Amino acid sequence: MTKDNIAEELAATTTEALAIKKEIQSTEIQSTEQYQLAASVAKDLKGRLDALEERRTAITKPMNDALKSVNDLFRAPRQYLEGALGDLRQKLTQFQLREQEKERAALKAAIQTNNSHELVALAIRSAPVAEGVSFRDDYEVAVEDLAAVPREWFNLDLARVKAAVKASKGQLQIPGIKVTKTKIAAITGNR
Repeated sequence: MTKDNIAEELAATTTEALAIKKEIQSTEIQSTEQYQLAASVAKDLKGRLDALEERRTAITKPMNDALKSVNDLFRAPRQYLEGALGDLRQKLTQFQLREQEKERAALKAAIQTNNSHELVALAIRSAPVAEGVSFRDDYEVAVEDLAAVPREWFNLDLARVKAAVKASKGQLQIPGIKVTKTKIAAITGNR
């Protein structure tokens, strides 16, 4: 069956389905006979719906199977690359944090020894930079005291809580929720 034939068939089915829906909306069931008739119509409509679903599935199944096959082909290399990228992000973040700690320690030592030359050198020196690598703040949330959480957050959706905390750049304080600011490496790809 061609695309045009399918489109024509669906147009006719849609018109018929809309007419049925309008008729059903305007119908009142006021007697046992009408109830029996409505049950029979409902059974017929369910059969039509099942047939429509079978038709839809007959068209979409080959496409879904092809999509699954393509996804299966790419799954392993994608997982390896995503894992490697995650590992590298972690290592870049750890290096950045170690460098920041070294700078803090050097600054503290320079202040304690009143070494103005070292203070100037530290002020001029910048953190290591690599093209395509930047850092952004991320926030982890964990429930510390469920009883203290305001009612608006009670249906606790941690993804929603995290999104709100992230949107406020960590400024949102929710009783009973612990917010921990973390760094994540953001990588841009080469194309």
